Amino acid sequence: MTIPFEPIIFGIKVNIHLILEYLAFFIAFRYYIRLRKLTFDPISNKNRLSIILGAIAGAFIGSRLIGFLENPLITFNASNVLLLLNTKSIMGGLFGGLIGVETSKKLLKKNALRVTCLLSQ
Repeated sequence: MTIPFEPIIFGIKVNIHLILEYLAFFIAFRYYIRLRKLTFDPISNKNRLSIILGAIAGAFIGSRLIGFLENPLITFNASNVLLLLNTKSIMGGLFGGLIGVETSKKLLKKNALRVTCLLSQ
């Protein structure tokens, strides 16, 4: 068996990794929808979108930053700039996403406190 395992079904080479990855995304999303219907969620949709955007921005910046730091000896010229922009790190993405979520939650809490103070006056 060669890696990656790509069986031939009806004369077509099938990428098992891609199929299982999409299947995992589909199942996870359906499970999320089911859990959301069954439980009370104290986070409003507006705040949820802000938290998701914080996670996306943090993951993007973190993955690129750590990927950039993993290649310290690369010279800066036109061909290497594209290489550096395409360099990513999963650990940087996960850590950056965590930082983005926590930062957006802190900003949302700060804004909620400010609105509460303004309403109480």
